[in-house]
Amino acid sequence: MSDSATQLGPVPQRLRNPADRFRLGNGNCGPVTLGDYWQWSGSSLLDNTECGIVAEFLVALALGLTESPRLEWASFDLETAVGAKIEVKSAAYLQS
Repeated sequence: MSDSATQLGPVPQRLRNPADRFRLGNGNCGPVTLGDYWQWSGSSLLDNTECGIVAEFLVALALGLTESPRLEWASFDLETAVGAKIEVKSAAYLQS
């Protein structure tokens, strides 16, 4: 592994703007936005994976925990300001 690769650390997470455009090098990729990608990748809310993410969002919304993005590989789904860790589960009668 190169020296530069070993110096890489975690990339800070932040909420993105749906109007942000994809970039290629120093320019952008035309009119394609993150919103376009999200619409394409997440519109099937009846998929098992997406249904679970929607459930996490609804719980985060109810608890006021939507100021930062979800972390896909965290060992829990949500964490409150006092450090309580929350694991969200969902089930659906209808699925895609």
